[in-house]
Amino acid sequence: MIVAAPLLVAVGGCGLVEADPQRFERWAESVADIPVTAEPVGLRPAALPANVMGLRPATVPGARTPMRIEVVEAEELWEHRANGFQAVAEVTSHAVAGAVVEQAVVRAPVVAERVVRTLTQTVQLGAFSSRSTAEAAWSRLAGHSVFSGTSPRYEEIQRDGRTLVRLRTTVEADQVQAACQAASAGDFCASTGAT
Repeated sequence: MIVAAPLLVAVGGCGLVEADPQRFERWAESVADIPVTAEPVGLRPAALPANVMGLRPATVPGARTPMRIEVVEAEELWEHRANGFQAVAEVTSHAVAGAVVEQAVVRAPVVAERVVRTLTQTVQLGAFSSRSTAEAAWSRLAGHSVFSGTSPRYEEIQRDGRTLVRLRTTVEADQVQAACQAASAGDFCASTGAT
C-alpha cells in the first residue's frame, strides 16, 4: 500500500499535465516576459582583465535584437527526429554551399592571378638602344614556336645616363629555357624577367 500511493500520485500527475494542452504556450509566454536588459546588474568585476587571462575582450553592451522563441508541437519534433533532421541538413547544406560559392567568386581573380603567375614567367629577351631596334629583334624572334601566342612588352629604363628599351614577353613556365635559348639572351634572361 505504501508503494502504491506514490505510484498513484505520479500517474495522476501525468494526467494533470496531459489535461492542460496550453501549458507550452503559457510557458513560452512566461519566458518571453523575462526582461532582458543591457544595464549593469552589479556583479563584481573579474579578478583579472580578460585579455590577461587569454580570453577575448568583453563586448560592450548595446542594442540587441529581441530573442524569438518558437513553440514546436511534439508531433513536429518527433517527425523531424524520425527523418534524421534531413530537412535541417538540406537547408544547412544549401546555405554552406552558397557561402562557399560566394567566397570562391570573391577570391577567383586573386587565385587566377596566382595560377597565371605560377604557370607563366616573364623573360627579358634583350635591352636595346632604341624601340625600333627592340621591335626589329621581336620581328626576328616572333616566328619561333616558343613565342607563338605571346606579345612583346617594351620597357624604357635609364642605365648609366643612357635610355635603354627592354624587350620582354611572358611564356609558359616550362618554356623559359627554350625562350632564352631562342633569343640567345644568356643567363640574365630568366633571372631578371620578374613580372
